[in-house]
Amino acid sequence: MTPARARALTYALVAAGGAAALVATPRLPARGAGPVGALSAKTPRERVDTLKFGEQLARLLERGGVPKHMTADVIRAAPIDERRIPGGMPVIFRSPAHPDSSPNEIVLQLAIDRFVHLRRDTTGWTGE
Repeated sequence: MTPARARALTYALVAAGGAAALVATPRLPARGAGPVGALSAKTPRERVDTLKFGEQLARLLERGGVPKHMTADVIRAAPIDERRIPGGMPVIFRSPAHPDSSPNEIVLQLAIDRFVHLRRDTTGWTGE
């Protein structure tokens, strides 16, 4: 078989495989249709923010929706030294679906494989 014929056969096989993958893939629902596109009353909201270099953690927490009087409780619940938190750290704020509610869970991503989960319950904030 000549190199040109082998190349043409390879291209044809790749194109056929791509077409088969497109045909076999199920369609996504339309935007806003059903539970995927719309928020239900039970769906929590999630917001991601980043700690800027030199920024205090309390300022980031306030920006994430934690009331000012609760920021000290959240920082105390974290099992880490606030001074050793790296700048550029992603932080995830999770709160109930109601738009006026403050977060009930905060996740600090200290490293690619190291997370601190902070949760609020009836007794206050706890961290692990």
